[in-house]
Amino acid sequence: MDQVGALRELEDAIRQIPLLRKLRYPSAGHTRWRTNLIDLLQDIFGDHSRIYQSLVNIDWTFHGPVEFREGWLEYVKQQKNRQAYLEGLTKAEGILNAAIDQIVRKGVNGVHASTSDEKQSVGSTKILSLLEHELRKTFREAPTQESEVLDAIEDLFIGAGLGNEFVRETESIPYSSKSYIPDYAFNGSKTIVEAKLCDSPKREKQIIGEINDDILAYGTAYSHLIFLVYDLGSIRDQDKFKKSIQNNRPNIVVSIIKH
Repeated sequence: MDQVGALRELEDAIRQIPLLRKLRYPSAGHTRWRTNLIDLLQDIFGDHSRIYQSLVNIDWTFHGPVEFREGWLEYVKQQKNRQAYLEGLTKAEGILNAAIDQIVRKGVNGVHASTSDEKQSVGSTKILSLLEHELRKTFREAPTQESEVLDAIEDLFIGAGLGNEFVRETESIPYSSKSYIPDYAFNGSKTIVEAKLCDSPKREKQIIGEINDDILAYGTAYSHLIFLVYDLGSIRDQDKFKKSIQNNRPNIVVSIIKH
């Protein structure tokens, strides 16, 4: 696609946003717009570009707690989801304008993700494979503190020769009015690893909220987000748990390790 065509397509996507604001979510119109837009950004910028990843990471629904009020719970949920949808459109508009800025500044041939970005994906795959195949073996008895899981992960990384590639609880990522510190940051592969210990049904619900908050912050600085949940038997439906977080976002992986 040439530069004129790329800019025209992006500007057309922006022009559709006022109409999308009038639609309810989910709708066929929004689904069509988002699907076509993902394909467009993938073609222009590549899978691992910041522009593409920012767009696919937009969460269009509300995942936080809802205050219970007799007879009003469903209405409040609908209003929260409506707000999340409108905020998603605002984020998408900002991303599209940034995409146009990059093309104007670098040219359409200068914005596509380089081969180094493809190596980042390989790096995150190696990290995930190590965790999924080796972490459970490190525990003879069930951990009682999340720090035990973090220590075991660090030992695994060092044992695999990755000691010089990560930092633990050092990086600080500002987002909104808070600063978020990921458990492990691999700057070379632009990968975050965040570990959670799930030891009760109550903790399961808390973890979902924590991870969704982390995604918003970490996604501003890192391309690949790995959330590892070491489960002591509280998570019954793993697929439902993962789906509530991953939500068809290819750069976000939730891995549940059963003790």
